[in-house]
Amino acid sequence: MGLAKTLNAEQLDEFADILGMGTAQDEVPWPDPIPFDDYSLLPDFPVDVLTDVGKRMVTEVSEVAQVDSGLPGVLYLAMTSACIGGRVSVDLLSHDEQCSGYYAAILPSGERKSFVAAQMSRPIFDYQNERQQAMRECIRDATNRQKVLEARLSKLQKQAANTEDAMQRHELINMAAAVAKQIQDEPVPAEPFYIVDDITTEKLGLLMAENGERMAILSAEGGIFKLMNGLYNERDGNFDLYLKAHAGDPWSSHRIGRDSTTMKKPSLTMGLAIQPDVLDEIGQNKHFRERGLLARFLYSICKSKVGYRVRQTKSLPESLLQEYSKHIYSLMDVPSNVVLALTPEAHAVWDEFYNDIEHDMKPGGALEFMQDWGSKLPGAVVRIAGQLHMAEFGKAGIERPISVTFVTASCVLGGYFREHAMAAFNQMKEDPRINTAKKILSYLKRIKPRRFKSRDVLHHAYFKNRTMDEVEPGIKILIERAYIRPITGEYSGKGRPAAITFEVNQKIFEN
Repeated sequence: MGLAKTLNAEQLDEFADILGMGTAQDEVPWPDPIPFDDYSLLPDFPVDVLTDVGKRMVTEVSEVAQVDSGLPGVLYLAMTSACIGGRVSVDLLSHDEQCSGYYAAILPSGERKSFVAAQMSRPIFDYQNERQQAMRECIRDATNRQKVLEARLSKLQKQAANTEDAMQRHELINMAAAVAKQIQDEPVPAEPFYIVDDITTEKLGLLMAENGERMAILSAEGGIFKLMNGLYNERDGNFDLYLKAHAGDPWSSHRIGRDSTTMKKPSLTMGLAIQPDVLDEIGQNKHFRERGLLARFLYSICKSKVGYRVRQTKSLPESLLQEYSKHIYSLMDVPSNVVLALTPEAHAVWDEFYNDIEHDMKPGGALEFMQDWGSKLPGAVVRIAGQLHMAEFGKAGIERPISVTFVTASCVLGGYFREHAMAAFNQMKEDPRINTAKKILSYLKRIKPRRFKSRDVLHHAYFKNRTMDEVEPGIKILIERAYIRPITGEYSGKGRPAAITFEVNQKIFEN
């Protein structure tokens, strides 16, 4: 069972065309091999698929801050999600997808993450502050009224408990019940919150329950993962809320010493800018992967520009900041319970994207070892389509179906996130094929052959007692990265080939 099982005649003919039939293999020029930790070939964030204001804001912020456009790009998507998440959903006939998402940009320290996050999120914080100011007097008056009622209730209860007269006690109990009902019917309004940062799971659940079951977390650090993992308690990580609030599943919390909290359809948005070591750390947490937390994020591995930046004297245009603020404010005022439909053409495009991703999750497919993540990608894409649609039309989009334009744009973004997620999971060392390829490469670097057969790899101690079926995925990756190539000059393309010989790119021995 060699590599011939996975390379059919058509594929071998393709390799023959590339390498040159009848040409001495050693004479064919070798490209430079693609390092495993080199993300320079990852696609750039497709800024042009965003709607007008978002496109211009992302472009200007990335230029002024001199950062990869993926950082402001994913944060813009997080902001549109924060505005309409929990209010707007998309009808896919089989089910609805709420228009919210979890986004994570990965880039080292010194990349101006805080500046970018502040610029992209400022309108929501301003909106939140204005609503809190407007509610302050109302909350103060309601709190005072509540305290008076509670004092009156306490007095009536004591009087009822101390009186010996049965009729008087009955009357006092009825009066106390009426006050208790008034307290229940006239609660103190909650202080409005729409976006938070450093927060425990328990506090997040409470704030969401008090604010229409919606919330957004924005952070230029990765500390939220430590909070999920139980930083402030001795228990194991408590992140059920993060799992359920992504899908809108019901959530309840009943703990001793705390009031019970229940939500029917919570909606959470996350927009994070984290460092690579945080990505490594969360990748080591088996509970995050096993329970599907990591599968819920859309990742962007941003290219570092540190060392290549120039002294920047340009600032963000005030006119653009005002326009962006107005744009976000309009989305914050979108009403609840909006259900969007897709046009037939848009649905056909999404169905095709869904089928392509499903195919990639088959054995041997690019997403075979990311099935948990891949299974959620089509849903994430249609959520983004809803966000782009509402970003374009605002409240006017409520009565309009989502066109093929926005679904196509979201599929482009889906392709971007697909490639970056594969690199992110590789960095988290979640793909065993990459590990196998690295082990084969270490074997080749040790013995320095010009050619080898796939079964020779089994001599490596790491592959002792393993089969060729376990070796072949690593060999395929080494071919893709130009470390090795099959020698096909003597193969006719018909019938089953003999054991394939591979030529080794001698450039890997130069360093």
